[in-house]
Amino acid sequence: MNDFTSIAQPYAKAAFDFALDEALLDEWGQALGLLKMVVSQPAVIEVIEDLEEESSEQVLLDMILTSCDEWLSQYVKNFLRVMAENKRLKLLATTVELFFEMKAEYEKTMDVLVYTAEPLEQDQLANIKNALEAPCVRIVVALNPQ
Repeated sequence: MNDFTSIAQPYAKAAFDFALDEALLDEWGQALGLLKMVVSQPAVIEVIEDLEEESSEQVLLDMILTSCDEWLSQYVKNFLRVMAENKRLKLLATTVELFFEMKAEYEKTMDVLVYTAEPLEQDQLANIKNALEAPCVRIVVALNPQ
């Protein structure tokens, strides 16, 4: 476990435990997925890289809340504020990844990446899923015509 992961772990666990206790796993998953997309944007990455400056944690929080405000519950906003107060927003992407690992483990799901030269039909996807014999397998298809 690297330093970022070990520092992000308690935040991911707190988010997961809260979402599970409140029966909001899917809602938190959607919100955190959105946040991961936001923090992967070039302008946001620039701010993250400058987080040594005292005020930049608040700048990052403001960017995130401005971008996503209407799609985030008050609980998620409070979670972000706690991360910002503790100067941990730099770890948001890692925290989100850990949350999704916990969610997948809890739901007993796994993602399977299928490379195919042509798009698959629904019945082909169903056959693949049945062959894997796992009721909670999600299939991700990536076209690779080479």
